[in-house]
Amino acid sequence: MAFHSSTGLHLHEIGREYALDLEVGEMLPPYGSGRVADLLVRLDGRRIDNGPYQEEDIDFKATIRFSNPLDGFIEFEVEPKERAKGSALISDYLAPAGGYQSSFERIAVHGKFLNREFNAPDLAKLDRKAYYFRLRTQSDASGKVISANYGKIYGPVSLHAGKKRNVFHPTILEAGLSIKDVYFNPGMNDRNVECDTSKNLSNKTDKYGDPIRIDRP
Repeated sequence: MAFHSSTGLHLHEIGREYALDLEVGEMLPPYGSGRVADLLVRLDGRRIDNGPYQEEDIDFKATIRFSNPLDGFIEFEVEPKERAKGSALISDYLAPAGGYQSSFERIAVHGKFLNREFNAPDLAKLDRKAYYFRLRTQSDASGKVISANYGKIYGPVSLHAGKKRNVFHPTILEAGLSIKDVYFNPGMNDRNVECDTSKNLSNKTDKYGDPIRIDRP
């Protein structure tokens, strides 16, 4: 099981789409060493620059979609790590065989664009979202899936945006999509999304003598 704990996509321009290899956690060249365009991320929105010493107003949206029309995400909700007890699992052993959605969005709203729809408590709920994914899917002539890779993202998946201040130079836009704790199973058609047992099993046992699982390595 390939695992990487944090992946960041620097979204340099509004209106441009960037590609990410989810297996290695790298953007495709010239921004990284990724090889397969699994995810495509586009930044849209508007901003008001209030000067080098003031907070700017931001209304940004990142649309995350797949380059392959048969790939997708399935969202599920997790308990925060500190609330998980004993052998509680935060995902199933197997990723679902179907029902994958082709895209979802993340937002970043600051200043005058902030409203009740996108307030801080609502955005904080995104930290509890996790995802199964299906990638590199191939099908036969009838549309039946014949090969795919599966995995999961514990999250959060979040959009961060702001500006970099420098007294002696103009301020510049900084926006990025953060994806944390990605597990990619390189085995073709293997829906098992459990990571290495040396990482997701502790040395402690419960009252029945079974190993206590931990939710993150």
